[in-house]
Amino acid sequence: MAVKLKTTLLNLQSKLQAGGRFASVSIGEPTDPPNDRHAAIILDRYENVSTTLTGTIERRRVIVRIYTRAFQEARAEPEFWLDEVAREFMEDVWGEFDLGTIVRNVEPLESRVDFGYQQIAQTWYRIADIRLAMIVDDSATFTP
Repeated sequence: MAVKLKTTLLNLQSKLQAGGRFASVSIGEPTDPPNDRHAAIILDRYENVSTTLTGTIERRRVIVRIYTRAFQEARAEPEFWLDEVAREFMEDVWGEFDLGTIVRNVEPLESRVDFGYQQIAQTWYRIADIRLAMIVDDSATFTP
């Protein structure tokens, strides 16, 4: 039986909301310009990395996209803030945070953070894409 990431995505959403750094946190990208500081959890990709006698082992990737308004007067502030938030989030996820019962572990060497810009409607945001790689055991089971 294939497993779903719903619990993991909801756990990530709760973690980000509880941190108090964001005005809002969504699962899926916002379609309207979010408040100044927003986080979105977006599915990225699934890939089979191995098999066992009974099923598959997958690497599932999600993007935690962090938004802050771009081109602010204090140009350095978004950079400092994005760096701090991304670093703290990765440390938390690699530590004791529970992503849900289907995730065996997070793969630190397969995770990364990319920075860029994104426009939503007429508003520009400075973004950090935290690409989180997770290993899921028995994501699909073999049947005789």
